[in-house]
Amino acid sequence: MEPETTQQEEAREEKHYGRTIAIIIVGVLVVVGVVYGVFLGGLAKKTTYIASEKKIEISSETTTPPPPQVPVETFVMVDTSKTNTPVKATDSKILKAPTNFKSFTYDAGVGKTISVSGACHDTYYVLLIFDAKDDYRTNPGAARSNRAFECGASKLFTIKMDLRDINLPSGNYYLFVADQGKTGSWYNPR
Repeated sequence: MEPETTQQEEAREEKHYGRTIAIIIVGVLVVVGVVYGVFLGGLAKKTTYIASEKKIEISSETTTPPPPQVPVETFVMVDTSKTNTPVKATDSKILKAPTNFKSFTYDAGVGKTISVSGACHDTYYVLLIFDAKDDYRTNPGAARSNRAFECGASKLFTIKMDLRDINLPSGNYYLFVADQGKTGSWYNPR
């Protein structure tokens, strides 16, 4: 055997150096792949929730549970007025007591959406919400919400309102619908 020349030694060292670099690159890629898989969601988790006696399985990349459903309470406003004569808010002797209207309880921590349906008779219908301890007949301005909506051609309406949007505090309330013209205040509460 002939002794290795300097060129042969250099070539062998370059091959060894190239293999070492290749092994290091492969190792780094494996480590990056593992880190990505573990920390950046490459591994999906299965979470099971039980709601209303139904088992729901959700596969996701996070363990955050879905937001809770906001309860919906539905009110159908029956118009029992026997006359087309408007009853004004100032006619406190002939207006119904607050206990005659739809009442509800609200928990601000949970939230609630109300759905109100009925018939309207003028240009607008008004949805009013009062605290249970306030009498609308003596203080109509105490309404926690007083919102007017256009009465459509069918004269029927359904409105949904998320009570969180009006910053309603937790408590007991009552609501009613009234009619309103292009001018003046609401009338005919029901």
